[in-house]
Amino acid sequence: MCAKRGARKVDLDTAFADGGHPAVKTAERVPDGGIYGGSNLDVILDILSRVGSFFYEVELDDYKLLRLYGAPAGHTLTDGLSTGKIDIDTTCYKALWGFDKPCRKCPIAQMRINEFGEPVGDNRSKIYDEFTKKWLDVYAFHPKFHGSESERTVTVSCYDITGYVNQHAMYDELTAALTYAYFKTKAQEIVQSYHGNNYAVIYIDFIAFKMINSTYGYNTGDKLLVIMARCLRNLLDGDEECYGRISGDKFLILKSVMLNDYGDVNEFAMLFITALTEAVRKMQDKLIKHGHIKFSAGISLVGDINEKNISYWTDKAFAARKSLGTVRKTAFAVYDQKLEKKETERLYIETIMGHALKRREYLVYLQPKIDLKTKKMTAAEALVRWQHAPDETNPKGRMIFPDEFIPLFEDNGFIVNLDFYMFETTLAHMAGWIDSGMPLDAVPNISMNVSRAHIYNDDFIVRIYNLVGEYQVPISKVELELTDSL
Repeated sequence: MCAKRGARKVDLDTAFADGGHPAVKTAERVPDGGIYGGSNLDVILDILSRVGSFFYEVELDDYKLLRLYGAPAGHTLTDGLSTGKIDIDTTCYKALWGFDKPCRKCPIAQMRINEFGEPVGDNRSKIYDEFTKKWLDVYAFHPKFHGSESERTVTVSCYDITGYVNQHAMYDELTAALTYAYFKTKAQEIVQSYHGNNYAVIYIDFIAFKMINSTYGYNTGDKLLVIMARCLRNLLDGDEECYGRISGDKFLILKSVMLNDYGDVNEFAMLFITALTEAVRKMQDKLIKHGHIKFSAGISLVGDINEKNISYWTDKAFAARKSLGTVRKTAFAVYDQKLEKKETERLYIETIMGHALKRREYLVYLQPKIDLKTKKMTAAEALVRWQHAPDETNPKGRMIFPDEFIPLFEDNGFIVNLDFYMFETTLAHMAGWIDSGMPLDAVPNISMNVSRAHIYNDDFIVRIYNLVGEYQVPISKVELELTDSL
């Protein structure tokens, strides 16, 4: 233990050197009122604003504050000073943060102690303080330098890394485009600031980008993403527009549009896609010499930004792109009234699909297979139809045909539930025929559709086998047919 000394204070008017910060790897958010809420917060904020970082040395036994250092030169701020606000020789949590007990995220308390009672190793955490609105890198370690008064001392460094974290939160590391979160913030601000302009949100992604990665390598794929970002940046018209990267090969751009009505948007879209295509092709030749990069886009005109924020219009641009389905050449779609009606119907179907299954609204229709020679039915295919019961939207109910719901169910995964419902219902029909005394040779073979979603389910065959056994239908009577979408 070091010798006792009278309480001293740090003069904070000493000139500080500018400090840097280490790279951020992990972060921990602390809610409610911040990590530190004591009476000396104004002092800490003053240090961080002038230095950016500081160190303090503490005795392990009683958390007594020994020294305070400026960064990065290691200038001691406590020696020979008698005025200031921070008491030396009181506990660090009391002197620095104004607490009567150790901090909730105390870095010293989390250090390991060896068999001799000495601190070993280090402890680092990245913490966001809600009170000060700052990110701090807090690092505790055992000092191994000349002048340490005890083997049982710990040095703690505090770096203000707010700027560094914000930089990474706002800009994509690979392409320097805005991150998705910051794009939405920036786009919202732009549309509100230039409310006299018409704007469009454009969602863009490469066609078959996974194939590009597997054929030319991920390094080439990354370079193409940088090219796309550069081309989008070059198409911006000053500060009134912005662009960003969502993830992977997906990008967004906010463009100002000179439109009198919605009918002009297709012409704008064609001109934009043409300009982007030419720009990308000029820059891609050094990477891919055979063939041209293709991409697809969804476009949404921004409406009243005060009624619906930019996230709403971004979602509409994504819906427009999704409406294209799988495409093999450069294409675009505009979110218009027709697509809005289709999107509303899609949302309605997703809302009621599970309830319809419980109410057994999905019906099995058997499409016969006829032997052209004997003119007799030899087999059949089980097809699904949806007889939707009356509700507020459709007071009389209606028949919903497969092309209206099967593609949607394949996208959202509900097709797995529907398929097994169809399997069980069809097997129940076959079992009923057998139980009624129909000769087995008269029972037609029934083929049932299998969606691509089942290919990834390891238990698919087991479940089918168990169903066939449960209804005691001869396995030779059951056929599985892969759907066209597979």
